[in-house]
Order: sequence, then C-alpha cells, then structure tokens
Amino acid sequence: MNRDILEKPFPPEHIKQREGTFGRVLDYIEGHHIIHRLNDAFDSLWSFEIMGYQVLEEQDEVIVLGKLSAEGIWKSQFGSSRIKRAKETVAIISIAADLKAAATDSLKKCATMLAEVFTSTTETVLFEMPRMEATEIAAAPVRARLGILTTQADCPTANSTT
Repeated sequence: MNRDILEKPFPPEHIKQREGTFGRVLDYIEGHHIIHRLNDAFDSLWSFEIMGYQVLEEQDEVIVLGKLSAEGIWKSQFGSSRIKRAKETVAIISIAADLKAAATDSLKKCATMLAEVFTSTTETVLFEMPRMEATEIAAAPVRARLGILTTQADCPTANSTT
C-alpha cells in the first residue's frame, strides 16, 4: 500500500459539483478517479463486491450494500441513487444504470472509510463526499434491520453469471 497516494489531495479539476437537496451545491469526485486512486495505492490488489441491493420503486430509489477489501481489511457501506424516469412517460429508463450509480456511491463511501484505516491523519480530505441528510443516515440501518435490502443469496439476479 502506498500511503502517500492515499493522502494526496485530489486536484481541483477532479472535483465536480451537482445540485443536492434543498438547492445546495455538493462537491464530489467521480467514481473512475476513486478506482484509479485505489489501483495506484494498492497496486490493484483490492476488490469491491455487491453484497445486496433493493429497488424501491415507490420511493424512486435504489439501494446497494457494497464491501471494499484491501490488505485483509474490509469496509461495508450503503450507496443509493434516484431512479431515472422519462420526462414525458414517467417510465423507468434503466434500473441497471441506477444500480450502477448506487454501487459507485457505495464504493466511494467504502473507500473513504478504508482510507481512514490506512492513514493516521483525518485532516486530509481523501475522498470528497457530499454530506448525507440526518434522515438518510438514520434510514440506512433501519432499512437493513427491516430486511428491505435484498442479499445476494436471496436474489437469483445477483447470483446470475449472464
């Protein structure tokens, strides 16, 4: 593991912005930059696994539970994404794309947690992440306790090799 790479701040051109809730603007790092940073820091010896997912169609949200492992340490975290719908028909455009976005969100959150294990300072921002609303943070464990998240073992599509 190369600690210097983990502690290195992202260049300003890697920091993007998007509109968040209540009209706030949130900074974020795109997923491919996180993957590149993990590859460089761990010589590509890391893995990310989807542990489960759930499509909440009525709430227009997909949730993914991911697990990131490197050097014998793993971190697990939820990621989410809004379901994208066609403007005129309100039909769902692509659940697969929404799940991919939620998986990327999960990877970013796991990477933030994992990087903190390997570094001694918390002053350096390793992976800039939008802040979650308190209700979102509180809802994630509740969703898991209520069995809302589908595990790989329970979902044939998650175990499919096609």
